[in-house]
Amino acid sequence: MLRRAIAVGLLPLVVAGAVDLFFGVEVTILARTRTPDERAEWRDVGWDPRDGVAELYGIVEPPPGLRAVVLDRERLVHPVEDDSLVLLPVNRLAGEDVLLARALWFRASVAAAALVLIVSLVSWIRRRVRARGATASDSA
Repeated sequence: MLRRAIAVGLLPLVVAGAVDLFFGVEVTILARTRTPDERAEWRDVGWDPRDGVAELYGIVEPPPGLRAVVLDRERLVHPVEDDSLVLLPVNRLAGEDVLLARALWFRASVAAAALVLIVSLVSWIRRRVRARGATASDSA
């Protein structure tokens, strides 16, 4: 009974692991991206290389370096100034949002706990009903 519940409860965690493995990317989220003209102007006027490359491409949402689940890899921006940096522009005003890997894992763990509880409860109820049915047929 408990083995079945644990096996079913592991399914959301396995799915979350597969999604994170295949679609997870370490990104820096940009709340507002700058156009190429704005970048050229920003580079000439107000950008200091010590500020970081991400500041040149837009307004950075803290903290940088989050792991996000990105299905559309074309949305990712790889700055020429720093090849190791991956930027993800997100237009919050248009209703866009990012699924963070930590949120995915949290939801999967809650789903796993709920599934273990539900399967255990259903198995316990079925066992009780069978036991009552067996005692009722024995007494008749």
